This record gives sequence, structure tokens and C-alpha cells, in this order.
Amino acid sequence: MAVDSISVYALDAVTGAISGPIDTQPANANPITAVVHPSGKFVYVVNEQRFGTTTGNISVYSIDATTGHLMPRGTSADLLRPPATAIAFAPSGRFAFVTYIPAPTGSTTFFDPVDAFSVDPSTGALSGSVSTALTGDNPWAVAVTHDGKSAYVASLGVQGSVNDLTRYSIDPPTGRLTRRDSLFLGGEPASLAIDPKDRFLYRSTTSSGPARAGAAARRCARRCR
Repeated sequence: MAVDSISVYALDAVTGAISGPIDTQPANANPITAVVHPSGKFVYVVNEQRFGTTTGNISVYSIDATTGHLMPRGTSADLLRPPATAIAFAPSGRFAFVTYIPAPTGSTTFFDPVDAFSVDPSTGALSGSVSTALTGDNPWAVAVTHDGKSAYVASLGVQGSVNDLTRYSIDPPTGRLTRRDSLFLGGEPASLAIDPKDRFLYRSTTSSGPARAGAAARRCARRCR
């Protein structure tokens, strides 16, 4: 298997069995996650690139609806930015939300943000950003509610007054994020997920410290709407 790449596998519609890969395309350095656009037309790969890269950290591919094969569309939206760590989309597909780890020590250019970008419906390209909001220290996962009203970012630690699980409201017409509140849970998050009815938030951890997803969900449910 090629390193720094994305591969496509076919799924059996009856059994769910996996076969392939049926296609493999190059990605940039250190790809860490792949996310399909809500339209099903594009897939995005987050590359945890070095600081100041001129090639961009988000690789965009169009998807052949018949074969599943990928067509590289280049990189988008974040040239010369710090390494990206996660991406999620508004349910409408009009906006993407990308988290970044901090810039090198002594830099004042970037400070652990989650950025909102506009998505071109024809090419999948990201443009903007349309807004920037602070996160906890080293944000690592982002999730959006299915109603498109809220976003959540899980970070490896606390940054100033921002705890490691942060809630944002989303302005649907513009995609702008507004930080609302945050919770301290501890541990090191690996991922976030939200159930289809927006009732529960699930947070996995990779080191000591319980996920406490149920407690976080109950506390968020009282304040998230």
C-alpha cells in the first residue's frame, strides 16, 4: 500500500464485504482522516503537514458516482497555515469547519483555531475563511449537529479560558461560528460523533481519563439549543 495516499474499496450491498482497493490516489504528507462531503460528490483528506507548507493541508477529490474512483482536485483554503487536524461539514454542504494545531513557539500568527470555509458546489474547493474561533489546546476532532445549528471541538487540553470540549453556534446563512461555552473532561480525544437525532454527543479518548460521553451529552443538551 502506498504511503501518504487515499484508497477506495468496494462494499458488497448485501453482505457489506470489502474488496479492493479499486483506486488509490496520492495525498500530501501525513494524511490522518478522510471525510465525504454531504453531497457525495467529493472526499476531503486532512494532511497533518508541516508549518508553512505551500501545498496546502486539505486535499480535495471528486468522486465518480458509478465507479467510486477519485479525481484529485488539488489542495485548498489553507496555504501557509499550521497543520490541520480535522474537518466536518454543515449538513447543507455549503460550509466546512477545519481545526488546526498551534503555530511554533513564539509565533503570534495562529492560536489553536477552528475555521469556517465556504465550499464551491461545483469543484469542492474551500475558500475563506469566513470566520475563526478559538478552541482548547491542540484541537483534534470536530463534529456538527444534523440540524446544522451547533458544532463541537474536542482538544487535547485547556487553552486560557477555553476547556477541552467546546460548543459553537453556527449561523446557517453565513457559516460563521460563535463560541458559546466549554466543558473540561480531561483525557486525549480521538474523535467525536453525534447521533442522528442530535440527542447525544460521543467522545472517544486515547489515554487515561474516561470518555464520559453520556455525561457530556446530558450537560450539553441543557445548554446546546
